[in-house]
Amino acid sequence: MNNHTSSRLAMRIQRAYCGWSKLLVWCMITLLGFSLISIAFSRSYPSFGVETDYLATFVPEARRILAGGPLMVQWHPPLYPLALASVHLLIGDWFATGLIISIMTSLAAAWLAFILLRGFLGIAAGVGALFGCLASGPFLSMGSSASSDTFFLALFFASLLAAHRAIGQPSARRWAVCGVWVGLALLTRSNALTLALLAAAPLLLDGPSWRRLERLLGFVGGATVPLLVWSVIALATGSPLVPQGSADNLAMTFYASGDRISMESMRQVTGEFSGILDVLTRDPLQVLIIYTMGLVSLVRSGLIYLIAPPLNLFIGAALMMLILTRRDRVALGLIIILFVQVLLLNLKTFEQRHYLFLVPFIGSGLVMFAWVLTARLADRSVRRTIATCVGLCGVVAVSASLAEAIRTSRLNQAELSEAVISALDIIPSGASVVARKPHIGFMVGAETVVPPSDTSPESVGGAMAAIASAGPVFLYYGAAERAYWPELSALADPRCAPVGLVVEAQGAADGGWVLYRYSTEEAPALREEDGCA
Repeated sequence: MNNHTSSRLAMRIQRAYCGWSKLLVWCMITLLGFSLISIAFSRSYPSFGVETDYLATFVPEARRILAGGPLMVQWHPPLYPLALASVHLLIGDWFATGLIISIMTSLAAAWLAFILLRGFLGIAAGVGALFGCLASGPFLSMGSSASSDTFFLALFFASLLAAHRAIGQPSARRWAVCGVWVGLALLTRSNALTLALLAAAPLLLDGPSWRRLERLLGFVGGATVPLLVWSVIALATGSPLVPQGSADNLAMTFYASGDRISMESMRQVTGEFSGILDVLTRDPLQVLIIYTMGLVSLVRSGLIYLIAPPLNLFIGAALMMLILTRRDRVALGLIIILFVQVLLLNLKTFEQRHYLFLVPFIGSGLVMFAWVLTARLADRSVRRTIATCVGLCGVVAVSASLAEAIRTSRLNQAELSEAVISALDIIPSGASVVARKPHIGFMVGAETVVPPSDTSPESVGGAMAAIASAGPVFLYYGAAERAYWPELSALADPRCAPVGLVVEAQGAADGGWVLYRYSTEEAPALREEDGCA
């Protein structure tokens, strides 16, 4: 597709847009917002998925901010917890705070992607960006969950849009604004390092050398401002400047067994490596093999999950459409940034939420591909038939993505709604709850205690005995505990309550959840009667 053909196609798309585009765009934004709000607030409790990290990592960090104490900065930079702390002052509810931030930043990310791709490839690409968000189950799921994913996504697209505008109308001020967005993204996720490649753009623009240097300094100065502010805060509070668990997080991908994303996998590698370089050079061949296998798996079966069926069958055609539609230095730069981002993320075990930045681009490619497919058919009846089929596929994809997001949001809600109501009447505030997930403890105002990696009955009993002097101790055994603590499977049956554990409540269904209270009278040990040994 040459530049002349691309220009004619863009003009045809622009003319068609004039009559219906604004109404369509606002309808899509409204539908997206309504969907996110409906899914997010259709439940009462955080799920066992990404919201586990929210309760266990981000909320405690936000509480440290409000208390004025030093932060841990264990896995991620501090901007998202800072946003949580700020919004929580206005709302007063941690779960609602996380949901509201996710909804607002999801809409912001979708809108920024629309503006970016509309300016970059035309109105069809912009509409496609919004459509991609609606047709993506992972996007809707993360947008209606309390997590940092869409918060980072909004900053990612804000950085790209600011760079696109600075390239179109170059000035040191515009590049400084772009730098600020990049700095904020770096304070949210470590994988924002890819955005540092934007620093090359001012040097590649036309103009005298001193002008290009001025723009580069504007970008660097803008990025430095938020980083410098955080450095001052970190030094004043005694907080680490950068995440302390990055090496362990990376090592989990290449050296742990199991799912390579869970706490159990993390415990296998914690403290084993001195830094990221040590992780990559300890066994280079193993790292290379696992990295290559991850990349192949991503291309063959990973990306297909980002868009709902049946449109996910055309992701390859969509990406090819994007590459062929515009071929210049700016397009090449954007492709390089996206490609490097994929390569960087492949250092971690695949999770759909890490690749949400591709969703608007895939949506753009799908809409442009559909437009070209129908616009080039000479027979009007055939064109109308194809357009109808394409439209039906779009409706099916959006419906499927909504169904996926709703199903994901309702996982474990039956267990939690039953267990939390019981626990509120049993567990006093300030008590300790031994559990695999932090949800029960969080909802009742208790401290969640995760036992050592050895989850044998003796080890767990010892862990409870060690904290019993500080106050009441409870043990919760539900779906997550059954999955991750097979050594304690006897706890699923209240008849097999170990000596020293008193059954306080249990689920209505057999084999459901059980809440135990630790008794200091005797150390826990499984009874051998009733087949419980």
